[in-house]
Amino acid sequence: MKQNLDYRQWPNVLAINAKIDALEQKLSQTESENVRMNLRRELHSLVSKKYDQIQFNKEMARKETA
Repeated sequence: MKQNLDYRQWPNVLAINAKIDALEQKLSQTESENVRMNLRRELHSLVSKKYDQIQFNKEMARKETA
């Protein structure tokens, strides 16, 4: 079985990307500064989670190939 080594394309990361895209769209359509600030905070959290998930994927792939 050939493993997908592009860790950014794994389903767990793609799910986070979908959430990020939805938040960015909501942010672009919102005028309230309070709501925008909360959306930016949530977006930042998701980007951090995405980075952590990519690192986790790399580690899992490394363990599977070892």
